[in-house]
Amino acid sequence: SNNMEDTASQDGKSGAAVATTTANVAAAAIDGEAPTLVDGPAMPLIAFLKDGQETKDSGWHRNHERRARGMFPVASLSSQLEPWERQLALVEILLLSGGTPHANFKDLAHAWGREKGFHQLLVQSVCERRGEVERKKRSDAGKTMSPAEREVFRAKLKKARLSGGGGYKDEGGG
Repeated sequence: SNNMEDTASQDGKSGAAVATTTANVAAAAIDGEAPTLVDGPAMPLIAFLKDGQETKDSGWHRNHERRARGMFPVASLSSQLEPWERQLALVEILLLSGGTPHANFKDLAHAWGREKGFHQLLVQSVCERRGEVERKKRSDAGKTMSPAEREVFRAKLKKARLSGGGGYKDEGGG
C-alpha cells in the first residue's frame, strides 16, 4: 500500500477519488497515454477572461489594470506594453499554460487588446532576454555627439533617405 492510498482511505470518499485519479494519471503517463483529467469548475482566471471575451471590448483587461493603478487607459492598444504589464501578462500566460482545462489564449489576447498568439511572442522575447521584462536600453543613450560626428550622422541619414533605404522620403523638410 502506498501513502496516497493510505491517506485516501482516511479521508473518505473525496480522498479516494483523489487517490484514484492520481493513480490513473500516473498509470496513463507510464503507459504513454494521455491522462484523463477530471472536469471541475473553471479556474477563476479562465472564467474572468471568458466573461470579458463575451461582454467587453478588446483591451478591457489592460485598461482596467491601468485604471486600478491610477493611470489613464492607453490611447492605442497597439502601443508597447510597459514592463509591469508584460510581467502581469506573463504570469497569466504561465497560469494558463500548466495543462489547465478550458484555457483559452484567444480570450487572453482579447483581454490585453493584442493579436491571437501574442502569448508566444511575449514568452519568446522574455526567454531570449533570460527573464528580463524591460525593453533593451539603447547603448548610446545620453551620449553627446561632437560636431564632426553629428555632421557624419546627418550625411548618412540624408543619403539613406534619398536612396529610400529607410523607407523615408526627403520632403524638403531639412
